[in-house]
Amino acid sequence: YEQLKANCRTLPGVNTWNCGVGSTDGTLVFQENEVTEMSSFLAPSVFSCGKIVKSTQVEVAALDSFAIKHDIDFIHILKSDAQGFDFEVLKGASDLMEENRIALIYFEFIFSDMYKNLPSFHEVFRYLCERNYSLVTFYESHFQEELVSW
Repeated sequence: YEQLKANCRTLPGVNTWNCGVGSTDGTLVFQENEVTEMSSFLAPSVFSCGKIVKSTQVEVAALDSFAIKHDIDFIHILKSDAQGFDFEVLKGASDLMEENRIALIYFEFIFSDMYKNLPSFHEVFRYLCERNYSLVTFYESHFQEELVSW
């Protein structure tokens, strides 16, 4: 986080917060993987690569309450790459979504069983459709030993 904060220090209009994002406010255990891009709030499955080297309690905020606390009225682009935890991020923004206060949602979806308890594509797609969001495209597919994600 300190590196991110330093990198953003001179960027106008950019703020940083040292917290995780999920469906509710509270604390969660973050699984730090030796392959850093595999670190997640979700436990790895047998199909995951790397191994957990550290578990850390992390403060987590739902975007709905975060927006209220920080006087954020509208989100132009919500970008989430939370290593399988993206559906929880979206659920934490349900009020913002239902009130049409997020213009575009851009997130990663993992179609494989890389982590335990991943939601199905249909579950996430239905959730978005019920809140009047449409699928526009898939981007940057990644393949790893017969597994695929976007």
